[in-house]
Amino acid sequence: MADDALATRLLGIFVEELGEQVQQLNDDLLALERAPGDVKPLSGVFRVMHTLKGAARAAGVLQVESLCHLLETDLARARDSGAPLGGAAIALLFEAADALGDARDRLAAGQSLVDGPIDVVMQHARGRLEPSQNAGTSAPRVATASPQPSSRVATMPAAVPTPVAAMPVVPPVPAPPA
Repeated sequence: MADDALATRLLGIFVEELGEQVQQLNDDLLALERAPGDVKPLSGVFRVMHTLKGAARAAGVLQVESLCHLLETDLARARDSGAPLGGAAIALLFEAADALGDARDRLAAGQSLVDGPIDVVMQHARGRLEPSQNAGTSAPRVATASPQPSSRVATMPAAVPTPVAAMPVVPPVPAPPA
């Protein structure tokens, strides 16, 4: 019984944290959209994904953990490359913020996350992360290992919508000569 009480308490704390982190995520995404090359909001988005990944793991909300892990990996790559995120990448992150907000509402109401917006965003993100089926395609696709779903994570629906285009990065603009 003590384990059930602890799990319920952790979930309640997570739901509260999720609401706060989604607000911070939206603030950072708006700043990133205005200045795609600014490292500060990119670091803020990364920090939110990292924080939510750990909190979701502790609370046993594995769908949120998986999404945040997947996006955190992409954000680390963008941060480490120094190249600004393109519009498709930012759009996917806004979609993720909306899905995380929906997850917060569903969890607060005691509802399941299965077949909700988190699943759709995961499909979009995974579709973008899979290697291109057409070797002759000139469109770059990010090839990374996506997190393996746990047996406790709901399975994805069989029908996968057309994936979001690869997360293009805007080439860095060289600094003007001094």
